[in-house]
Amino acid sequence: MFMMTGYAAMQSMVMLEGSLTGMPQGELQGALSSLQTMCNVLAPTMWSSLYEWDVRRGSPGRMFYSSLAAMQAFRLMMSRLCTNDTISSSTGNAAAS
Repeated sequence: MFMMTGYAAMQSMVMLEGSLTGMPQGELQGALSSLQTMCNVLAPTMWSSLYEWDVRRGSPGRMFYSSLAAMQAFRLMMSRLCTNDTISSSTGNAAAS
């Protein structure tokens, strides 16, 4: 239930930002669909290669720790980018008023 609510909230935010930038809804949904397809193709190859590399080094469990570290680094990077974008957008709107 939570995942569906989170997905719906994210989808509505993406559609709102798309409409604010002038991107048609069909074009935005097509771009998102292409991105999802690309991730569905590349992710299994990436994870199996990482697992194989860890098995050859003799520590197959390390893959999970390295993926956790990579995800946390990505989350930190995205939160800083979004925070900086929000701050610059809000100061830009205040300056324009």
